[in-house]
Amino acid sequence: MKDFSIRLPHRSGGLADGTNAISLASANLKSVAAMSFGNEALVRLIPDDVDAARNVLRKRNVPFEETDVTTVLLENRAGSLTELATELA
Repeated sequence: MKDFSIRLPHRSGGLADGTNAISLASANLKSVAAMSFGNEALVRLIPDDVDAARNVLRKRNVPFEETDVTTVLLENRAGSLTELATELA
């Protein structure tokens, strides 16, 4: 699985511009996380169609970093993440 890290200017509509481009390429987003740092936002996206997302971001000259990721679905209970972290350690 791949995720894309995209830095966006901290302005109204910035996230919509980036996600709209991906949706127009017929790629769905499986996961999205965003954080704000001063005048910039870091958005991490996991698309279902990696090639389509990559191509549209390149075509629109949107700088991004692509990373391999693994997802884990944890039970919704206290201590689940701690148990996983302990096993990974």
